[in-house]
Amino acid sequence: MQIYSTSLPLAPHVTLPMVLALAKRWVVGSPHQPFSDADLPSLEPASGHEALVDGRTVSRVWTGEGPGGGVGLRHRWTDEGGHTWTTEITARADHECPLVLVRLSCALPAPGPRLPLAKAPYVVKLLVREGFLGKDGPLEVTGRPVFLRDHEVERAAGLLRGETTHLPVVYLSTWDGDEPALSPAALAADLVGIAHVVVEPSRDFSMLLRHASGASNAYLGAVGVHWPRSDSHGVRLLPRIFDGPEALADAVVRTVAAGIANAAPRSDLRYASMRLEVLREHLSSSASTESVEDYAAVFDEELQERDRRIEQLTAERDALEATVREERTAVRGVFRSPAERDYLPGERYTALRDAVSSAAEELQATSRRRHVLDSILEANPELSGRSWDQELKACFRGYRRLERNHRRLLGELGFEINEDGKHHKLVWNGDQRYVVVVPKTSSDGRAGKNIAAALIRCIT
Repeated sequence: MQIYSTSLPLAPHVTLPMVLALAKRWVVGSPHQPFSDADLPSLEPASGHEALVDGRTVSRVWTGEGPGGGVGLRHRWTDEGGHTWTTEITARADHECPLVLVRLSCALPAPGPRLPLAKAPYVVKLLVREGFLGKDGPLEVTGRPVFLRDHEVERAAGLLRGETTHLPVVYLSTWDGDEPALSPAALAADLVGIAHVVVEPSRDFSMLLRHASGASNAYLGAVGVHWPRSDSHGVRLLPRIFDGPEALADAVVRTVAAGIANAAPRSDLRYASMRLEVLREHLSSSASTESVEDYAAVFDEELQERDRRIEQLTAERDALEATVREERTAVRGVFRSPAERDYLPGERYTALRDAVSSAAEELQATSRRRHVLDSILEANPELSGRSWDQELKACFRGYRRLERNHRRLLGELGFEINEDGKHHKLVWNGDQRYVVVVPKTSSDGRAGKNIAAALIRCIT
C-alpha cells in the first residue's frame, strides 16, 4: 500500500548519476541502516544491482543516461510485525522536465487497519538542501513559504485553480493584524517536497482574490488546500474549530499527506517499470546470442518481479476492503453540500447546528428523536470565534461618518463599499441579495445602533 509519493522537478544541472549517488549517500548515512559504502552496488551500469545485509535489501537500476533514460535505488526491509517497507528513489531524463520520484509503500502481511500517514523521507530534505530541485511551474521547491505581494492577485488565482504547479498549494489567509493563523515557516518545513505554502499579504488582498478565484480562496485566517489540475475548490480548514495553531497545522499536514498517499505516480517513474525495462533489454540481448542460461535467469527474474507486484497489489486490495468494511459500520453524512457557500467561516455548519438545536428544544426529553438530535449536537460542538454582533454594535456606536475602523471591520466581514450617490451602499460578498444602505453623515444619536442592527440582520 502506497503511503507517500511525490514527483519533483530536477534542476537543469542535475544528472541521473548525481541522483543515484545522493540516494546511496542517504542509505549509507542513515543511523538506522546497516549498510556501509562498500556494501552497496556500484553506480556503474554493468555492475551487480543488489546488496543484502541483515535482511535489508538495496537494489539499483539503470536504463541509460540519455534522453528518456532512468536510474533508481530501492530499499526494502521487513519489520517485526511482518510489514514489508519499500522506499524508491527514481529519476527520468525527460525532454521537457526531468523528474525525481520518492515513494514509500508498505505490503501488509494480512488485512488490517489503515497504516498511519508517513512523513517525508529524509532523502527529500537532502534533495532540497543540496539544490537538486528545479522550479515547479512559477514556484521554487525550497521548503520555505511564498509571500505574495499586493499586485499578485491573478498569480494567486492561478495557483488556487491548480493551473501552474504539479504540487498541491496550501494557501494561508490572514486575519487579525493581517497575520496568518499559524507559522508559515514551520508549516512549509513540514510540507517540504509535497506542497507549496503560499501566504496572502492582507485581508484586502483576500477580498480582491475572492472575485478573481470565483470565491475559492480561504479567508479570515482559514487555510485552503488546493490540488493541481482539479475542478474542486479544495479543502478549507477553519482555525476556530482547532485547539490552537499546532492542532491546525497538524490537520493541514494530515490533509496533504492523505492526498499524496492516494496519488498514483507516473508509471515509467516507478522502480519496477525501470527494472522490467532493463530485463527486457537483457532478454533480447541474451536471445540474440542463444544463451539459454541467461535467457532462463532473466525470465525468472522478470517473473519474480511480477509476482512481487501481484502480492503487493493483493495486499493493498485486501487492506482497502477492510477499510471499506470498517467505514460502512460508521454513521455517514446524509446531507449533500448545498449550493450556498460560506460567507463567514463555518456559516453553514453553524446554521445547520442551530437548526438542530432549536428542533431538539421543541421535543420531549425522553423521545427517540430528541436523543438522536442531542447525539448529533454532542458530536458536532459549537464553533468558537469572534462575536460579530458585539463588534458591530461597539464599532458603530455614536456613528457620524464612515471612518477607518468602520471600513476595516466591514472589510473583514466581506462587505464591499459603494460610495456613489448620497448614501454608502454595503454589498455583502458581492451578493446583491444582501445590501445595507448607510448614510454618509448623520447627526441622529440612534444611527449607529440602527446601522449595527441592519448589518447583524444581514449576516445572520
